[in-house]
Amino acid sequence: MSESLDWRTVPIYRETGGYARIHNEMDTFRASNKANTACASDIEKAIAQGWDGARLKDGCALPIIEKYGEARTIFILANTLQLKQRDGRFSEENMAWAQTVRIEKEPVDQPSERRFAWAVSSHPVKLDMFVRQARDEIEAISIRETPVYSEPVAYAMENGEMDPYWVSYRFNKACAKELEKAIADNYDGYSLKAHAADAVLKKYGQRRTLFVLANTIQLMRDDGRVSRANIQNGPIRFIFPIGSIFKDSFVILMLSCVCRPN
Repeated sequence: MSESLDWRTVPIYRETGGYARIHNEMDTFRASNKANTACASDIEKAIAQGWDGARLKDGCALPIIEKYGEARTIFILANTLQLKQRDGRFSEENMAWAQTVRIEKEPVDQPSERRFAWAVSSHPVKLDMFVRQARDEIEAISIRETPVYSEPVAYAMENGEMDPYWVSYRFNKACAKELEKAIADNYDGYSLKAHAADAVLKKYGQRRTLFVLANTIQLMRDDGRVSRANIQNGPIRFIFPIGSIFKDSFVILMLSCVCRPN
């Protein structure tokens, strides 16, 4: 396989080598093994390059996810933690997460030998930080790819769309909570820091962030502390079906951060 190959297109093969031989699937078996080994190696490099002596720099996991895809990144990290489940240097949260990922096609008493070739050999403390970072990145990708559902609940019920309604509801509510925290952490009593919204935007995307902010503005349109420009922009562009989430009037300052020119 050449470096130009799109590793994201290589399927994850969970069957054994014996199964692959019997079913004439050795090419798929070998391709998956090669992609797995390459992914583990690149994770090791990313950790080595991203470690500053005390912590792992932000953004180390994203290039791996972009190169190998979410599924394979999860597969390799979970496989590694499962093989090192007795190592107490991994967080309980990450270890519990790893146990939810199936590596073998069927449950086995002992892991197959080939799984050790895919194990990331980086220091457990550094790897634990990378796993947390990768999980956060993958969660953010999932959130950003989930459409904002703007129809009212009655419409969702009538049209069998309650699942996307509730998924969007949960993300909207979580976004609002994180906006509250961002405002509390970045407001100094007089102004909001210029990049206060960056983390929320990265995780929830511009559309959902603006959606939640516009909902708040609509609900606060009679509050004299909300600028006329923000009131005019809010109702025109968004309709939010879940009601008021938070009341902090300084959310208006956040809107200007989100909308600032690049």
